[in-house]
Amino acid sequence: MNYTGFNMSSIKNANRASVLYLLNGNEKLSRKDIAERLGLTPAAVSKICAELISEGSISETGSTEDSVGAGRKRIILSLNSKGIFVLALSIDKKGFYTSVCTLDGEEKCGGRFLFEKDASPEECLSLAGKKSLELLEKSGVQKEKIIGAGVGIVGGADKEKGTTAGNYGVWHPGVAVREILEKELSMPVAIENNVKAFALASLIFDRKNVEDNILFVKWGPGVGSAIVIGGSVLGKTDSDSSEIGHYISVPDGEKCRCGRSGCLETVASADAIAGSVKELFSKEKTPKLFEKSGGEKENVEISKILLCAQNDEPIENVIDERIKLLSKAVTNASAVIAPERIIVFGYMFTTETFKRFEKECKRLYPSFKKGYIRLSPLDEKHNFIGPAAVAVKNFFFEKK
Repeated sequence: MNYTGFNMSSIKNANRASVLYLLNGNEKLSRKDIAERLGLTPAAVSKICAELISEGSISETGSTEDSVGAGRKRIILSLNSKGIFVLALSIDKKGFYTSVCTLDGEEKCGGRFLFEKDASPEECLSLAGKKSLELLEKSGVQKEKIIGAGVGIVGGADKEKGTTAGNYGVWHPGVAVREILEKELSMPVAIENNVKAFALASLIFDRKNVEDNILFVKWGPGVGSAIVIGGSVLGKTDSDSSEIGHYISVPDGEKCRCGRSGCLETVASADAIAGSVKELFSKEKTPKLFEKSGGEKENVEISKILLCAQNDEPIENVIDERIKLLSKAVTNASAVIAPERIIVFGYMFTTETFKRFEKECKRLYPSFKKGYIRLSPLDEKHNFIGPAAVAVKNFFFEKK
């Protein structure tokens, strides 16, 4: 094997990314602070910062007294988070949410659109591209200020190839999501599984409150998970990382979309819970839900079920049963992974269900301390924050 030496371009890009990531988690840093924390020479940091200031990625935003040397001041550097934008696209089976966001994860504008029935993946992606461009024009943000688009998609995603992957998800494996959208949008596109995208969002937009080793759990239409080890989201596709939703919870149970039977998702997903509650639905057994649904079973939906759970005992029992199954899966995963914290998100985690979930996890695993399980503050931005993070990571922090 011929030794070719260090790739200086890669080293430069890695140092650039390190400076940006450091500034992302710290509001008041000088060049000297950056050099000390990263172990780089002051000259190297000055050169990197000069380039970042020139391209508009960071700026000098003030000064502070130097602790060494009377009267000396340090110039403070900050990210230009309000003047740089990304396009964020969340795709599920029914449609997509598209959004224009700032570098710090604030939404400028956004909108939800549905796919036409029986439309091909290519037709769906073409629609997503067109609607995203229309939204961008509506936002008033100039296209040249968009550094790229991030896509979060339900199911498998091969981020290196830019395609769908795995045996279950929105579409069949191999759909060229990145290639199609890059043609539609005329900008670079990065793709990631939706749960992993949310985990990445926590690392970027909630950095001060997130450790480097985390188990993320999503509870909503499905049950998903992602693992962060050493500050990086694990796995190239969803099939080579932890998938709590496909742990076997009910042996010989209902067949899952993954091909196995009795997966947690078949009993604990929002759809599964709604199906179980509909079997109990009546004026006598579920009076509150009966009232909220106008006496019609077809009007029963998960939002009403959660609202009526504390009034209708049979509904409360169903939810408690599923919380126990979810808690068992999470605590078992934690025993293997040993994360520093568990972060949960998804609309099924209401204030009440989160309390029950946390209590059950502590019962199963008494060593869980208070605050070990945390409800993500980013969940209110779930429509766009994951894919926004995918774009920020790929086209700002790790810009080639």
